[in-house]
Amino acid sequence: MNQSSIMKSLEKPYARTSQLHLARRDMGRLGESRKVAEVERAQAETELLDARKMVKELSSRIEELNSRLSVQNQDLEKLKTAKRGGNWGDPQNNQHSKVVAELGYAKEELIKLKQEMASIIEEKRRDRARDRNL
Repeated sequence: MNQSSIMKSLEKPYARTSQLHLARRDMGRLGESRKVAEVERAQAETELLDARKMVKELSSRIEELNSRLSVQNQDLEKLKTAKRGGNWGDPQNNQHSKVVAELGYAKEELIKLKQEMASIIEEKRRDRARDRNL
């Protein structure tokens, strides 16, 4: 045997060992990546659960505000009716101003809640899309 054939025969096991080592290293990295993905998925699921709870809370707050708004609208209609009837005095005018102010506050709060809910729904949609990609 000449020296080049001896070198080639010695290189073959080394190349196989090297490939085996690289494959094991890659498998280790994949395992680590899988663990990281599982942790991220668990965190996303927790965040999604929290977002769902918040949506329920916001929905109930919106329902409550809508109910209060309805009552205030009824009160406002009563005041308008009283005004048309000629029973409009300073105390009622003050009450009317209070009702209008409360109505404005309730309306602003409802708008904020709707914006928060839209934001949460969008975040939830992004989380679902991210979960599908995992």
